Order: sequence, then structure tokens, then C-alpha cells
Amino acid sequence: MTFDYKITPGKGFHTVVLKGYLFDKSQTGLMYEQLDELIAQGNLYYLIDLGGLDNLGSGGIQVMLHILTKARNRGGEALVTNPRHALKTCLPLPS
Repeated sequence: MTFDYKITPGKGFHTVVLKGYLFDKSQTGLMYEQLDELIAQGNLYYLIDLGGLDNLGSGGIQVMLHILTKARNRGGEALVTNPRHALKTCLPLPS
């Protein structure tokens, strides 16, 4: 059970693609550092793509909340896209 991610800049926003199994915050140390640096540089808009995520634990929810909170505290925003059916049952996401 592995976790991987990719942060890609777009026009006015960054896409954060999450892949695999995300259960624990300890899996995301480098990603947290990269996101904190991007936000500190003024990159405040994020699209969190869950399409490649096979399973999500509390650590994964914490990652999404971290991105959302950091961005919003500086006037930005983060949106979640492509949740798989299994993830929709554990996350309160609009249809």
C-alpha cells in the first residue's frame, strides 16, 4: 500500500494529484513542505484531485484540510475533484 502525489502548476492554480493509499500524515512530509512553500510564495489556489486515490484514512482528510486551511487563511481556496465512489461515502462532498 503506497502513496504518491504530484503538484502541477496551472493558470492561476496548482493541481495536487493524490494516488494510492493515504492513511497517515507521516506519508506526506515532503508534500506538506512543498505546499507550505508554495503558499508562502503566494500560490493560494488548489485543485485536489482524488481520482487516483484508492483509499483514504484520517491522515488523508487531514492533508486536504491542511491545504484548504492554509490557502483560505491567506485569501485563497482549495477544491476537491474526482472522488471515487468509495471516498464519497466517507467524505461529505456535494454531488
